[in-house]
Amino acid sequence: MTHYTHSRRAFIQGSVGALALSALAACSNGDSKGSGSNKPAAKKEDFTGEGPITWVQGKDFSGGMVQKRLDEWNKKYPKEKVTLIELSSEADQQRQSLINAA
Repeated sequence: MTHYTHSRRAFIQGSVGALALSALAACSNGDSKGSGSNKPAAKKEDFTGEGPITWVQGKDFSGGMVQKRLDEWNKKYPKEKVTLIELSSEADQQRQSLINAA
């Protein structure tokens, strides 16, 4: 297995993990009261805004390719700058970081 294949695989795995965490966060409404029948209907979200973006992922084994892509994005879209937060390569530490940030 070449280094390029390993880096590419790690980048894809990290991206999939970040997307999965994003999907889980999107499913949460932050309501800690439990479910009830008298809850108001969920409001429709407006995803047309601009602003800073935070990209969170596990350890970057891509050799800096993620940051390079983010730098390209930041240059092209200065009103929507992306900041990379790199978590530990250990799943338990990633989980703890996410819990602490919640």
